[in-house]
Amino acid sequence: VMTIPITEEWITMMVDVYEKQATLMGAVALKEAEKEDVITTLHSRLFVQIDRGHCLKEKDHTPWYMAAKADQPSHFWDRYRIYLQKEQHWNKDTVNELDKTTDEIMDLLGNPDSANSFLYRGLCIGDVQSGKTSTYIGLINKAADAHYRVIILLTGTIEKLRRQTQQRIDEGFIGLDSYAFTLEKDNVQVGVGAIDPNTSGWAVTSTAKKIVGQLNNISAPVILVLKKNKSVLEKLERWLRFYNANKTTKKIDLPMLLIDDEADNASVNTKKDDEVTAINKGIRKLLVLFEKANYVGFTATPYANIFIDPDTEKEMLDHDLFPRDFIYALEAPSNYIGARSIFGENAPYAYMLEANDDCESALPMKHKKEDVMAYMPESMKEAIASFFICNTVRDLRGDSKSHRTMMINISRFIAVQNQITKAVDSYVRDAKREIHNYYLSGEDAMQFEIFRLMRMVYEKYYVGFASDPTFSDLKHFSWEQIQAAIYPSISRIEVRTINGGNAPKNLDYENYEKEPNN
Repeated sequence: VMTIPITEEWITMMVDVYEKQATLMGAVALKEAEKEDVITTLHSRLFVQIDRGHCLKEKDHTPWYMAAKADQPSHFWDRYRIYLQKEQHWNKDTVNELDKTTDEIMDLLGNPDSANSFLYRGLCIGDVQSGKTSTYIGLINKAADAHYRVIILLTGTIEKLRRQTQQRIDEGFIGLDSYAFTLEKDNVQVGVGAIDPNTSGWAVTSTAKKIVGQLNNISAPVILVLKKNKSVLEKLERWLRFYNANKTTKKIDLPMLLIDDEADNASVNTKKDDEVTAINKGIRKLLVLFEKANYVGFTATPYANIFIDPDTEKEMLDHDLFPRDFIYALEAPSNYIGARSIFGENAPYAYMLEANDDCESALPMKHKKEDVMAYMPESMKEAIASFFICNTVRDLRGDSKSHRTMMINISRFIAVQNQITKAVDSYVRDAKREIHNYYLSGEDAMQFEIFRLMRMVYEKYYVGFASDPTFSDLKHFSWEQIQAAIYPSISRIEVRTINGGNAPKNLDYENYEKEPNN
């Protein structure tokens, strides 16, 4: 039996073969964009894999989930699984591994049907941008199937990020566009709602008390997606206690799962002695309000959570967020390239690192907020030219719908950042104007510096990959092909300063839903 290695070229060839056969039989030929979607879908289904993670857990923990699961319907998880495969193009093996991972995490939580009260605290650790959101959405769906009635999801501290998370929850759990539903608009069905509209979670908004009054009045599982804000947490705690707590016990007898996304951000108690930071205190007050509660933090940087001062035993074992019950390390998907792949010992992608020895004279590493960048280093110009080429290659490969970002990070001072932004913006505008005028001029364009720089960068960093068997599954392009396509790929590039003071205003991909923002 001869085994044929499945590469991107092979997939493209086979799509072309089947398309030709179909057109000969009278079918309508695919448009180029449709063909690229088919190729992208096949690539994701055939190549991306994810393994189960590793876990440390309390030795006295009693397993419960698999036995309970056998007697329960799985409507929420089933439609999320179908959604991942049909709409997000996950391959079957990847979905199965997510299924196993979320089974294991569910088993570490408390049994919502138990007659006993409980408070479990755990931590899930995963690499940056490695699928943590998909994992906790899967966990939310399984929690709903297991009879958890209240789910609280805490996002970051920025409202824009909270809305992005709400959209993911709408598509992956609720099945309705929460914002459109609140405004009583038509056509509010999204994501999993199109797969099974009869199964639905209930999103509680800031107007919840006007809508429902009491959680017991809602038969569906209730989810609240909130940003980590002192006022928001206090209002929620007051609403829950006033409308839902038992007047005698002062507790809510509904099983609750609280998921803390980016748990290292604002949730950790950084004060000493008996003082507690506002966010940490707000989360703890929510947990103790329920008879049956779980706290699960998700983070890529767990150190602050794990190394809470162990000498303060009462604080740890009373109501703090220390993950005393379990720590679960999530595995990244097979197509994930993170810090270990670039900076680790014998890292497979260490070749991506390029030492810069020309920045120190332009802006010393140790500088003050009054200092300015004397000139733009050549290495920065090369990096910008490389970003131009990357955008073009991605478009030529058919990956034209995703946002792209290049980060320049050489100062912690906002004043210096603003000054660098002006210099880079001026350089990029001049480069784009020159590229626009001459990118279709062939070899004649080489009389201009930006074209000479881009071709030098292409030959220095890119051309060698075409003959490297490690990258045989990628489409490669000549400099002539890149030059002829480069302006449309870089025309939307904008230079922005992004820091804590302006991130909500400047980091806004929602305004570019139809076209990618670069």
